[in-house]
Amino acid sequence: MSEERPSELKVLRDQLRELDDMEMMLYGTIGRNIELLHKLIDESKRLEEIKGTEITSDRLKDAREFLHSSIYELSYNVAENIHRVVILHELRRKIIEKYVEQLAIQ
Repeated sequence: MSEERPSELKVLRDQLRELDDMEMMLYGTIGRNIELLHKLIDESKRLEEIKGTEITSDRLKDAREFLHSSIYELSYNVAENIHRVVILHELRRKIIEKYVEQLAIQ
């Protein structure tokens, strides 16, 4: 029975490492998406500045719609990933509680 507890502790430590890895990947994705959002927003502003000068209004309208759609999708993706990070934090808390319980048993 005492052999099971150390292996259970190891499993819990491994789960925490996996959560750390997933969280770091999500933070990287969120950071890259926010950088891209800034670029899209800047491009959208630039498009507004050149309205009627370099491109036809139909092309401008299409480009603006594409940019706004992309900004919306990317913003939604960032929000989803932030929500995933929150879920990972909750899982981490539960795993740590379980880990502490197992340590107390030993």
